[in-house]
Amino acid sequence: MRKLTLSFDNGPDTEYTPAIVDLLNEQGVRGSFFVVGQNIAAPGAHAALEKAHESGHWICNHTYSHGDPLGWGDDAARAADEISRAESAIGLWSHPRKFFRPNGAGQLGRHLLNRAAVRYLTDNRFTVVTWNNVPEDWVEPRAEWVDRALETMRTQAWSLVVIHDFLIGPMLPTLARFIEDVRTSGVEIVQDFPPDCVHMECGLALPSLETVTTLS
Repeated sequence: MRKLTLSFDNGPDTEYTPAIVDLLNEQGVRGSFFVVGQNIAAPGAHAALEKAHESGHWICNHTYSHGDPLGWGDDAARAADEISRAESAIGLWSHPRKFFRPNGAGQLGRHLLNRAAVRYLTDNRFTVVTWNNVPEDWVEPRAEWVDRALETMRTQAWSLVVIHDFLIGPMLPTLARFIEDVRTSGVEIVQDFPPDCVHMECGLALPSLETVTTLS
């Protein structure tokens, strides 16, 4: 049976993250929210994360500022700061496996991490998670992200879809449609991540980590 994992990037959004959580809960779906640390300071953001966490969704680290990919430079201090400040902001909402998703500027590749980031992630026992299905919910017409995601899913045994709180929130019915279409096609919706998207597990580097780390 084919599988789907849903993940939401760049939140929390104080208006749309709670609405997404409500819809997922109504559908009996559990997903993961990869949050940007600086967004947690916004009024209402704590309540949004608490709602997601209490509903069984995983809260994960997506850097503090969502700036340039860490692999574009070799600044060890910046790498540690981006990861650690976000993790501190997440606090007790963090999953025990300490999920971290690097910013890739829309692309997978060796630019996601530098060696300093890998050392920090290893020393602090993080789990590194990327993605394999990005339906570009920012591309017009935005509602067609559903068809783009489904098209990619047909080529994969297990899809990890990345969509965005602030983009999906204003067109929430498309998410309900997506879940319905996935289930109708016989795909199982799960919360864990496909092995080919996990490059480090609790500080243990996996062979694929080299594919997302710059060699410089």
